[in-house]
Amino acid sequence: MEIELNHIKWTLYNGALVPEVPPHIEIKLSQEQAKKLLKKSKAYFLRWPSDYDCGFETEWWYLVRDKGIALDEFDSKRRLEIKKGINSCIVKKVDAEYIAKNGYEVFTRAFDSYDTFQKHAGQEELYNRMMSRKDNPIYDFWAAFNKNDGKMIAYFMNRVGAEYCMYSTGKFDPDHLKNNAHHALIYEMTNYYINELGLKYVCAGARSISHKTNVQEFLIHKLHFRKAFCKLNVIYNPMVRFIVHVLYPFRNVISKIDTDITNKISVLLRQEKIRKSFS
Repeated sequence: MEIELNHIKWTLYNGALVPEVPPHIEIKLSQEQAKKLLKKSKAYFLRWPSDYDCGFETEWWYLVRDKGIALDEFDSKRRLEIKKGINSCIVKKVDAEYIAKNGYEVFTRAFDSYDTFQKHAGQEELYNRMMSRKDNPIYDFWAAFNKNDGKMIAYFMNRVGAEYCMYSTGKFDPDHLKNNAHHALIYEMTNYYINELGLKYVCAGARSISHKTNVQEFLIHKLHFRKAFCKLNVIYNPMVRFIVHVLYPFRNVISKIDTDITNKISVLLRQEKIRKSFS
């Protein structure tokens, strides 16, 4: 579901209404406009960043790289890791239909390795999701293939703008991480978007609060991405605001109860803790 307001598209994602714009775009939203968006979308809450790359540490950030990439910037160990990935797999642009038809095995293998309560999409849902972007020029698709047998072992769907590229969806088969396909794919994409196209930055997403991940630490320490700190803005619908207010004092207890509903509530309360840090 998409809603447009003030030339900005908002998309419903896991119950949240989020803007389909890069984090450097400043969003001006009045309380009245927020209420209209919540009512029209039936979302649990709105969420958006502001004060992008503010220059000091905050509890919310996006992971970005805003300079060209080259092998000689890395120490010898990192260079060997990147070269191993480049030598063991083929990285190239593909189209949405290819990922839709061939990406589900990579998708499920990647998702099953996550420490998360979320359920992954079915094959038909993933197919439809990819095909819905088939003729949309703002989306790019990349894949990595094992050189030995030609099997796809990773893919990315990226959203490209005039000055930026958002690495919006990436999946890696964990069985092939030892071949450093993740080094090669991120390196080649970053080289293409910044070195060749001259974009100002690439972005690998915001801080994750729904599941534990080592991806951001990998990108920071091995491929020299950095945290662009900013502010997190959240506006809840009345029902969710009441639930958050009542349950927030018990967030530590709730986080220790492992059920689908308590896991979802814990994510909501972790988000509220971050939001409160800006109050």
